[in-house]
Amino acid sequence: MKLREHPLLKKHWPPKWKPFFGSTAPIAGEIGVLDDVRPSRLSRCCFVLIDLRGTKYIGALTFSDDAFCRKFIDFVRRQRGKPIAKIAELDVSFG
Repeated sequence: MKLREHPLLKKHWPPKWKPFFGSTAPIAGEIGVLDDVRPSRLSRCCFVLIDLRGTKYIGALTFSDDAFCRKFIDFVRRQRGKPIAKIAELDVSFG
């Protein structure tokens, strides 16, 4: 099973990307390079930060399961510096 096809991610992946700073327009799709994944103060939610040609974007993911959210964060953090499209193709075995 690939990350983008995981049942708990399927309808939320990829996140809607909004500029982290500045007035750049929102973007869509599996684009950019992963900068970081940060847990939210709220359980079952995390923020994914990407870089696209020098501009930073952020997307939020909310899950129905807190344990899955923590596993997702741990898994994706190990992919820092890789293209989002390549990360989405990775086989996952957690969940």
